[in-house]
Amino acid sequence: MSSKRLKNSKTNVRFKVLWSIVVSLVLVVSTLAYYHLVPVVTAEAREVMSGISVQGVDLSNLERREGVKRLAELESGVRDTTVNLLLNGTGYGVTLGELGVAVDRDKTMDRALAMGNELGAFKRWYAEVRPVDRPMAPVLSLNEPVMREYLQNKFGPLEKGAQDAYLKISNEDQVEVVPAVEGYSIDIDLLTESLVNQFVLSDNNSVNVPVKIIQPVVTTEQVREWGVTGLVAEFSTRFNPTQANRNHNIATAAGKMDGWMVQPGEVFSFNKTVGSRGVEQGYRMANVIVGNKLEEDLGGGVCQVSTTLYNAVLLANLAVEQRSNHSIPISYVPVGRDAAVAYDYLDLKFKNNLDSHVLIKSFVRNSDLTVKIYGAPNPDQKVQIKSWITKTMEPETVYEIDPAVEPGNQKVVQKGASGYNAAAERLVLVNGLEVKRELLFGSKYQPVEHIVAVHSEAEIPRAELDEDSTGGNSEGTDVEPTDDEDEDMPADDNLDKNPTSVVPRNNERF
Repeated sequence: MSSKRLKNSKTNVRFKVLWSIVVSLVLVVSTLAYYHLVPVVTAEAREVMSGISVQGVDLSNLERREGVKRLAELESGVRDTTVNLLLNGTGYGVTLGELGVAVDRDKTMDRALAMGNELGAFKRWYAEVRPVDRPMAPVLSLNEPVMREYLQNKFGPLEKGAQDAYLKISNEDQVEVVPAVEGYSIDIDLLTESLVNQFVLSDNNSVNVPVKIIQPVVTTEQVREWGVTGLVAEFSTRFNPTQANRNHNIATAAGKMDGWMVQPGEVFSFNKTVGSRGVEQGYRMANVIVGNKLEEDLGGGVCQVSTTLYNAVLLANLAVEQRSNHSIPISYVPVGRDAAVAYDYLDLKFKNNLDSHVLIKSFVRNSDLTVKIYGAPNPDQKVQIKSWITKTMEPETVYEIDPAVEPGNQKVVQKGASGYNAAAERLVLVNGLEVKRELLFGSKYQPVEHIVAVHSEAEIPRAELDEDSTGGNSEGTDVEPTDDEDEDMPADDNLDKNPTSVVPRNNERF
């Protein structure tokens, strides 16, 4: 019995010793773990977890001040990092430094210190025991005003405006529809936002440049719907190349009318289109007809443009709404076919009575002014314009006394010109058959006095003193006006009674 108790007593002693050892080891391990784990868990305020690097810069176990200092090694590399901006398939390399981008070292260090805390206590402790590489991207600071200005200067010049569709006319009067082209503008705001939100530091970093599409105002279909396919009619007049101011005015007015499009049913006004004829509009002093005389005034020569247009309009079979003749005949068209204009009260108007739009082209070449009208030509149609004199009024001879004239001599102060009443008509033929005969505006031109200076009243012929002679008028005669050297006075060929016409051109490729 006593031996059994002794044996149990020895067993109990051994158990107690073993248990004491186990408890002691647990206490030691716990103490060691406590003293090792607590610094790891609380390292966010002191050191970066092992294995963390930023673009190759190792921050392991560095405190904030040391880490911020070491991150300075990144700055030049980040500034020189290239971003590839893609615009319509073309790449434009720019550096982050040009875009106002830099490394924010303080915030980068904040992120590095926080990475360990994000793992949790045990995982972080394990990471300290067995560290692994944990690369992270730097935190970047952005100077948006600098970025926006750089992008505007870089891509602003690359913007492309929309191109409207238009008609292209060759020297051979071939008409081509040039298609419309979309334009685009750079959306700088969206591009800045994209760069701010998606920086990836690598040599292959690419960002698409956002664009805003600009639609053309005039589309290709709209131009095709105009129906302008070829030349309908044209008319030319000649001018004196030595009269510089007058020729300048002709070219100026023709330029203002060139390229004008008239819709079906629309009424074209010469005055509204060409505008006033003042110095501000580029016009010069030249001869104009005032009453029955030539005087210098601004815009002299513009009537030749309106007259040339009038004849082209007649040949295009357009409807003339308003037209006035000059007070005296002019030299560059037959009598009855001129069109006088004055900005404030005399206008030339026509209505587009065709199914298609009509395009007016007017230009000066050498000593010729030409007006062309394009639309939908009818190759079977021919237009003829005929004008003739219905009445001739001879000029009155008026005598003036001028003591400077030698006795017995006479001096012609103003060469007289006959006056006329004239009529005109338009004939339209299709396949050689007359389908329309139209009486046009009549014209009345006053005779121009023949003024002669003599030395004294005694030298005035008695007939002139006894009666107020107005000259012989003969109705229905074909007497032609006398020639005059002045361009604005009538010439013999302007009284040709034979019809004149222009056959509208047609190109098989239209």
